Amino acid sequence: MSKLSMVGGSMGRVKKRALEEFLVSGSCVDIGCGRGLYGLVCETKCDSVLQVDLCDRRADVAKQFPFEVVDANDLNFGERKFDNVVAFDVMEHLEDDVGFLQGLRKVCRGRLILSVPNAEDSQVRQLRLTHEHHCDKTHLHIYTSDGLVELLEKCGWNIVAIKPVYNTCLFDFPVALSSGAWLARVAAKFIMLQMRIFSKLGLFENRCIADWVCVAEPRLDG
Repeated sequence: MSKLSMVGGSMGRVKKRALEEFLVSGSCVDIGCGRGLYGLVCETKCDSVLQVDLCDRRADVAKQFPFEVVDANDLNFGERKFDNVVAFDVMEHLEDDVGFLQGLRKVCRGRLILSVPNAEDSQVRQLRLTHEHHCDKTHLHIYTSDGLVELLEKCGWNIVAIKPVYNTCLFDFPVALSSGAWLARVAAKFIMLQMRIFSKLGLFENRCIADWVCVAEPRLDG
């Protein structure tokens, strides 16, 4: 059984743009849909949108879409295939990420758009901080961009695009390694505020990548 993460729920700008740019016309399945907000973007590009998750915890605005209970560890759509498969913030929760990607090839005939947490945190470690997703105990995997590409290619996918999601949100910024106390969190948020100001002034380059968004297509010879 997949682990159900209760973290997050808002719509990310990079993920939204990836859907707008890379979805193809036809059907779409949103795996691990959470609050279901990305379905609102998918419906502008696709003829039909099916949302699936371990349970229905969607926002009211998303309940217009059909919903099915599906465990990402055991994908079962029968003979159905979809022109688009969306899987944001799913694969890091699964024990068998290889099996998941291989299973998706059986149901995807067009585009796969997924996101995973970034493993590389050298910039934030210089500040004695770490990505907040390292504190999510439901995460079983984290990925570098090269590692994600290698994994997808191994599982029979061709990479169309891979994009970084930079950590720019004040309240999602890394928490201090040394302490979970509220003062450490306040300090981390204050540092991030300074970084955002310096970035606007051209004095700082944000290399703090929180996630990778990847677009792929099933390889015909896979």
